[in-house]
Amino acid sequence: MFGVVRNRPAYLAVATALIALVVSCVSTGAPKLSDSSVRRIAEGEATKNEVSSLLGKPEQILILDKKSLEYYIAGLATRNPPDLTFPEGHYEVWTYSRWSHIASLVFFPSYETAKLCMLIINSDGICLKKLYVEESHMEF
Repeated sequence: MFGVVRNRPAYLAVATALIALVVSCVSTGAPKLSDSSVRRIAEGEATKNEVSSLLGKPEQILILDKKSLEYYIAGLATRNPPDLTFPEGHYEVWTYSRWSHIASLVFFPSYETAKLCMLIINSDGICLKKLYVEESHMEF
């Protein structure tokens, strides 16, 4: 017992070194959101029920008319806005996102991914358009 007390600084040094090598991982958002699941959504064919079974419940649902929808999309895509036009009517915009961050305190870079999916669904419950973006960032 007394030997453990005398070597306390050595144990603290080893514990600190191990903690420095520990990798932390944080993820938040829609767990089912992935490139492969979004590819399975057929524009003009997929129903709201099919989308829900593939991606789960959306994080956000907006109800917009044609003009509001076009303004909303133009406001989101500031670099390369998609050239989208829609017939008169009301639409649901379903939004999904997923963010992951992996980091280590020492020796390894941190890595971050962000995914965003926006689905435009008409009043008949059909997904007319899907917009999907995935970005990754590595930092030393």
